[in-house]
Amino acid sequence: MGLGSIPGIRSTMNLQDALSNTRTDGIGALYREGTASLLNSMVNQNFPFTTSHVIESFMAALASNQVATAQAQLDAVSQCETSSSDTGSYLLDKK
Repeated sequence: MGLGSIPGIRSTMNLQDALSNTRTDGIGALYREGTASLLNSMVNQNFPFTTSHVIESFMAALASNQVATAQAQLDAVSQCETSSSDTGSYLLDKK
């Protein structure tokens, strides 16, 4: 995903660092939820978004803290819905 090129992330940050970051703003939430969504999209065939969609949404959400917060909330909801059932209404377009 090119983590070193994302604002606020050092070039040596890995996925574990992104998942465990302690930022309390929308960007921090986006790092955590976006990374979890990225990993889920790679291993869970029932995850509602493709890996490309997750990456594109993550990058677009970095526009501002407010946008990052909104995207992180959507990512969290999609993960909850995926873990509770294979069907449901998703807030973003499915694959």
